[in-house]
Amino acid sequence: MKKKLPLLIIILISINCTAQKKAMALPKKPTTKEIAAIKKVNIKQAAATQFKYFVIKADSATYGYSILSQVAL
Repeated sequence: MKKKLPLLIIILISINCTAQKKAMALPKKPTTKEIAAIKKVNIKQAAATQFKYFVIKADSATYGYSILSQVAL
């Protein structure tokens, strides 16, 4: 029994490490249908976005700007 205990511990640790690697796997590549659905949502959001900009006069005849975007819900 004493010889089997360290082997059992090693097996359990190995199984745990394998499970952690699977949990940390990279996400799957999206399908063509998923990409099309994402694009459709992005197009709707872009159409509902309003932009405002402000030109800011700075020193030495230079200018800056500020651009704000607001998504209408």
